[in-house]
Amino acid sequence: MPTLQASGIGLDLAMRVSPGSLVGPLFVGFSKSIQTAEMTAPVSELVNLAVFAAHDAYVRKMGT
Repeated sequence: MPTLQASGIGLDLAMRVSPGSLVGPLFVGFSKSIQTAEMTAPVSELVNLAVFAAHDAYVRKMGT
C-alpha cells in the first residue's frame, strides 16, 4: 500500500497531466471511472464510492 505522501503525489500528478477534473472524490473526463478516498474516510463514504464504481461498470457493460 502506498504511503499517504506517495498517494498525494500521484493525485497531484494525475490532476496536472490528465484531461479530467476532480469533483469531490471522483475524477471525471477519463475513459474509466476513478474514485479517491482519504485514509480517514468513514465506511459509509467507501460504500458510496463502491456504488459509484459498480454503477459505472454496469453502464459501461450494458452500453447505455
